[in-house]
Amino acid sequence: LPNGRLLAFFYEGFTLAPTGKHLSQVASYYSDDTGATWSLLSQYAISSNGSGGAEISAEVVDDLIVATVKTTAFVSRDGGHSFASVSGTIGSNPRLCVTKSGRVLMADQGTNNVEVSEIIPGGGVGGAVQANVGDYNDIQVIATRDDGAIFVWGFNASGGLAGDAEVSVSVDDGATFTKLGAGNVLDLHDTPTANAFAQVSAGSWGDKLVMLVVTE
Repeated sequence: LPNGRLLAFFYEGFTLAPTGKHLSQVASYYSDDTGATWSLLSQYAISSNGSGGAEISAEVVDDLIVATVKTTAFVSRDGGHSFASVSGTIGSNPRLCVTKSGRVLMADQGTNNVEVSEIIPGGGVGGAVQANVGDYNDIQVIATRDDGAIFVWGFNASGGLAGDAEVSVSVDDGATFTKLGAGNVLDLHDTPTANAFAQVSAGSWGDKLVMLVVTE
């Protein structure tokens, strides 16, 4: 956050007996000592229906926190204590980034491509732009570099695990994307299996792009 506070989110799904109804909730935690210790901020920051796991993506823009959980986008105006849903349809577990101009962009699974849309707090989800990574759209990652360039990675996957990827870049604040190189420009598979990563995330650090992966 702008004041130096760190936020982390924890997803939990459960089933109510005897009805069998599936519910899920996201708890928020904070650290004011650069991550040395963490405390509970809100046990029920986000609550929703549905079962199965979820990957949470969250970004800070101005005094707002925008997050996606499963197929819904949320916004918090109270520092992560509570979130309200944003109208509009999104895909499953998309990823977010904030551009240099302050736009919140979402990389989402489209038809035979990765689609990039803007999440407008209070105004829904904007129109989609093709990221031009071909059919490498099973898992999507997006990040903004300090110079304003926006990168989108589209991974193929099998059994929920990411393998090879293609990457594209936008230098016009997300209006258009151009694929870098030809073919599978990122050969990220783990020998001898072609399905290396259970989770993938990316961000920027100075003038560098940083990708974090969780291996299966």
